[in-house]
Amino acid sequence: MGDFGTDRVSVMQLRSPTDSSPTSTALTFKHVEKLGSTGYGGFSQQQHLTYHDSKLAWDGVVTLKDILQPKGISPFPMGSVFGVIRIDNAPYGCTRNEIVSVLTKDVMLAQYPQPSAHYGVYFPLDMQNQRATGVIYVEVQDMAEAARQVRVFMGNKEQGRRRRIGNREVNLSISDQGQLMKVVFDKAACVNWDSSGRPLLHPPADSSLDGFKGFVHVEDLTTFVSMAAGAAKYARTQVAKEYPQRPYEALLAILRKYPCHAWEIVPFHECNLLYDFANDMATALREQMGTNLQWVHVLHRGLMNEIISAVYSFNGFSTPAKQQFAARFG
Repeated sequence: MGDFGTDRVSVMQLRSPTDSSPTSTALTFKHVEKLGSTGYGGFSQQQHLTYHDSKLAWDGVVTLKDILQPKGISPFPMGSVFGVIRIDNAPYGCTRNEIVSVLTKDVMLAQYPQPSAHYGVYFPLDMQNQRATGVIYVEVQDMAEAARQVRVFMGNKEQGRRRRIGNREVNLSISDQGQLMKVVFDKAACVNWDSSGRPLLHPPADSSLDGFKGFVHVEDLTTFVSMAAGAAKYARTQVAKEYPQRPYEALLAILRKYPCHAWEIVPFHECNLLYDFANDMATALREQMGTNLQWVHVLHRGLMNEIISAVYSFNGFSTPAKQQFAARFG
């Protein structure tokens, strides 16, 4: 895990955005320097300022009135407007293209980031047994689009046109962001999710138990890295042997769905943890690409580019961290 070192915040003289004299009532938050820092993956002090008002970001100039203004308290969207479709009984080794083929040709998929060809398709894993579940979630533009897709699917089913992936007949139903977040962050204790994917903390049922400690667990991240790094040499599990892309898709799911908008409860250390996790996974992918002809269609440069894009879009990483990651794996 990266060490944040010592923060040195450079605060410019009091001045007005419209006045060059240093005697008026505005602050310029110039920058935050990281001294002795080797891990840029977490929130910087400056980024915490930006959560209160986007005008505080980077080299921006802010007046006292701006600071006290209650509107626009967070630049991050509170939850998600994307609709969610649940697909059941999918083959464990199916690809995203096969999943999308079940939907209509004009489906409006959620994109990460917009616009791009990186879509929100999620393959939950049973971490206890290290195997797939056969349940897949797909994000679309909004709930109306999710309802349309399920309606078309059910209409075709009633007419005898059943959709299959491989030799399995699949079923579609409407889900929501809360269910998706519960699946992606299934180990998060004392957290409920509303239908837009916002986390709502609650105390533990038993006062002797620990409460909320974070959205991800080190043990799960370590398992993902082990599954990815040891796929070629130790293909002992179903995931590592038959669909080695799943751990990387888990990384994408965590980065895309991590609730950065809930900045007041995000554990400070978790962003460093996720940055190290992304580096380890990208390193494993780089080592695996091209080593097994059986996997060239799932472990490829396109997957690496998608990981880089997810890292760049993650609001919990600083700009130097993103640049360092892209320079290393781009």
